[in-house]
Amino acid sequence: MTFSEAQHRLLVELRTQIHNGHLTERGMARLTGVSQPHIHNVLKGVRNLSPQIADRLLKTFHLTLLDLSSPEELSQRVQTVRRLALVDLPVMESVVGLKALWLPEALTRERLALPVPTQCIGPRLAAVRLKIDPRMEEALGASDLAVVNTSERAMFPPDSAGLYVVQTVSGTAVRYVRWGSSHLYFATADALDSPTEWENAPRAEQIVHGRLVWIGCEKDIHLPMHRRGRVLGESGVK
Repeated sequence: MTFSEAQHRLLVELRTQIHNGHLTERGMARLTGVSQPHIHNVLKGVRNLSPQIADRLLKTFHLTLLDLSSPEELSQRVQTVRRLALVDLPVMESVVGLKALWLPEALTRERLALPVPTQCIGPRLAAVRLKIDPRMEEALGASDLAVVNTSERAMFPPDSAGLYVVQTVSGTAVRYVRWGSSHLYFATADALDSPTEWENAPRAEQIVHGRLVWIGCEKDIHLPMHRRGRVLGESGVK
């Protein structure tokens, strides 16, 4: 549910209360401390519902965002959280970034407990640190930590929505992977719709090192599991 959807659902709830005679615009204005003309314009859609007034309305009528969610949405959210498990993973010595080398078997003594979709849990998972890549900011945000699945099943055939650790001419990088007749193409997030900017490479499996299944920031690893980062995909079991 987006902020705009939450605002819309709150307005629908308030209009329903007025329509059913449980509340009046004047009563709503008195309870919230907002002028009646403003309340009237908000309910009619003439004025936008500001976050401050929305919070005041929620508090006044003892509502939360959960009350604005459907049972199906709540159930789906619970199931999504349940599909995650904290897994104690080794940290790779390799750092993903330009001029960095990929050493697939080189692991540090450090281990991190990170969220992983349960269907992705397997022996070919590891934690890896990411260098900042301005060309992938739209996809990665400020993420500096990832879980990578290096099993062949996770990497091939590439998923158009997946993010992969690949070997570019300048070093390792996170890229989208596209198939060509005789080449694989590596696309950055800022040029996803510009095929002429994609880097091409011979179709050899060793240039795709793994698929990212989770990304996050190292500073957030002590937050609740579902808030530590973002799950990227659920394919590539073991």
